Formats: sequence, structure tokens, C-alpha cells
Amino acid sequence: MNIKAEPEAGPGTEPRLVLKAVIVQRSDRFANSVKPRALVEHLGSRGFEVEVVESAALGRRGTTGLGRWLPALTVAAMRLYALELLQAAARVLLRAKNTRWSRHINGVTLHLVMCQRGRLLARQITGTGCDVLICESSLDQAVVLSRTATKQILDLPSPFGDELLFAKVISTASHKTIRALEEQCLSASDRVSFHWHTYVNYVREKYEAQPHWLDCSYGVAPKVARATFSKRPRVVFLGNLDAPWVNFALLERLSAKYGAIDVWGGPTPPKSAGIRYRGYAASLDILADYQIGLVTITDDPLRRYSFSSKQLEYFSYGLPVLVPAWRSDPLLAPGSVPYTEDTFLAQVEHLSDRKSWQQASSKALELAEALSWESALGPLTEFLCS
Repeated sequence: MNIKAEPEAGPGTEPRLVLKAVIVQRSDRFANSVKPRALVEHLGSRGFEVEVVESAALGRRGTTGLGRWLPALTVAAMRLYALELLQAAARVLLRAKNTRWSRHINGVTLHLVMCQRGRLLARQITGTGCDVLICESSLDQAVVLSRTATKQILDLPSPFGDELLFAKVISTASHKTIRALEEQCLSASDRVSFHWHTYVNYVREKYEAQPHWLDCSYGVAPKVARATFSKRPRVVFLGNLDAPWVNFALLERLSAKYGAIDVWGGPTPPKSAGIRYRGYAASLDILADYQIGLVTITDDPLRRYSFSSKQLEYFSYGLPVLVPAWRSDPLLAPGSVPYTEDTFLAQVEHLSDRKSWQQASSKALELAEALSWESALGPLTEFLCS
């Protein structure tokens, strides 16, 4: 392993050994940016030299202004740019008409983009003195197919290909190609983790590749602000409104049933949806203004193993969380209130009772404390320092 010695601080001081970790991330305004930031803070506080590779501008001349859109003058970057233009066209076709052929074209171009991104990232990282590579982006996971670090870790939000298949954005045929690439990436990694432990169970059951697993789950930061009781509970939904698996149609129907549901996130939904859209929250502290958190999700084979990071954020402010009754997660159950469309109003009414709400709120805060980032990322540093 490439270990650097920092300069001595003074006479008689031993050089400090430093490991360099490179974190590949693809930022957005939602949960995908949260765990990489927690990793940077966690590893940095333990003496690692941490470099973040932001892949959103991969192969471009710069990260701001016009440079974000112009490819660097290399063959590899120009090829990626061309492939991404094809991918953008495929997404437009898919949105215009979601058919088997448009899904197939979308899946084929996506596979090509993933392969090229992996190669370009590997070239960028090679020679940087990287000891540890941690890939946090599903789109960039092929970076591990080229050995650029002594220890390579895939830590992904979810099983990517199956997520896209069940969201009906790739075809069954193109899914097989993407799944094959995923299997290669899992096998090429020294350790593999997903953002929630139940996804590991899914991969164990559905995938051929069985990598060396690392228990590096999602966590939550402690909060100062706290929710307070109200006889007329205000319900909050926070998150990406564009993802197919969010089940926006269910959110619309629940909003029609109960008028005190505020929706924060993006992109801006059509006014015809009839929801109380509040925009993009500048701070998560707006959650303290509510009494109940809401999770909606599509019911498909992958989502039955799934996880919503917003649930931990709700917990951290003391919010009991309404979750679909079919979603079973014993770890999160103490702070969760299961609902169906038929029982939704009854469960909200149940939480309008002070004692019931306070008990559920206390359980939520206890879970948030137990599921801290310190606890979630502890196994990672143990592995890296072993």
C-alpha cells in the first residue's frame, strides 16, 4: 500500500503515516450527495488524505461555466461526450414514448456510457498515489474494473440494473447486459456495500456474483431542532419527485385524502397534481416544523428490499414515519407507522393523540441516535486500517 509520511512537526517527532483515499461521487441535490460528504468527514477526521472525484463533469474542460458542457480535447473524452449525447437522446425518446424499443435503446446506450466512464475515471485516478478507491456512484462503478488502488470498494445506493428494469426505463434484454457488467464490478471489488443492509440480501438471492461484503450502511447526523406535538398533525414528504420508484401517483392520492401534506423537493411538479408543493428545502431543519414524515414507494421485487434515506432524516428530528404496510424492516419498525391507502387517515388520527405521538417520536429519536454516521462507517475504517 502506498503510504506517505507527512513532514515532521518538530524535533523528535515521528513522521505520520497517511493513507490516501479517493472517493468517486456523482452529486445531486438529493440523498446521493449525503453519504459521500459523511465519508469525507469521517475519513478526514481519522487522518486519511481524502480526494473527491466529482464525476458529473467527467471528461469536460472545467467544472463551472461553459467548460461543464465542452469535452476535453482527448479521444476518450470526446467519445464519452458523444455517448452521453446519444444517452440524452435515448432519454428524450423514452419520455416521449415508453416502449420496449425505446427502453432497449436507453439501456444499450447507458451500458456504453457506464463502460466509457469507468475507463476514463481509471485513467484520471491512476498515478495519483491512491491507496483506497471508494466508488459511491452506480453510473461510475466500472472504474473498479481497472486496478487503481490497493483496496477498491463499491459502496452503491442500490442494485442499479434491477432498479432501472423495475422502473421501466431499460428493457429486459439490455438489463442482462447491464447486469453482466454489474457482476464484473462486484467481483473486481475488494469489498462491496450498499446504502442499506437489505439490498445485500437481495443481491445474495438474485445475483450470481457473491463478493466480499462490507457492512457500511447509511447513517444520519444528530440534530438540534426537534419536532413538537400538534393535535392537527402536519405531514411532510421530502425528496426527488422525478424518480419513477417514488410513486408520485400515490403521493397525489394521499394528498387528496389529507390536506395537511407538504411536499418538498424537485423538480417542480405540474399544478394539476393537486399537491401542496413547497419547493426545494434550503435546510433539512424545516422537518422540525412537522409532526409526521411520509414515505411513498413503488411495490416491486427490488423495492421490497429497499430503503429510503429520508426516513432516517425524519427520525433525527423526532418524526414518526408513515411507511407502506408492505415494506417490512425490523430495524426501522419502532419508529415506523405502516399504512395502506385505506388506513392512512386512521394512522394520522392515531398520531394526533399526544401520548401516541410522543411514544413514536421518542422511538424515532432513539433510532436516529443508534444509526449515527459514526456507527454506520465504523466497519469501513476497521477494514481500511487492517
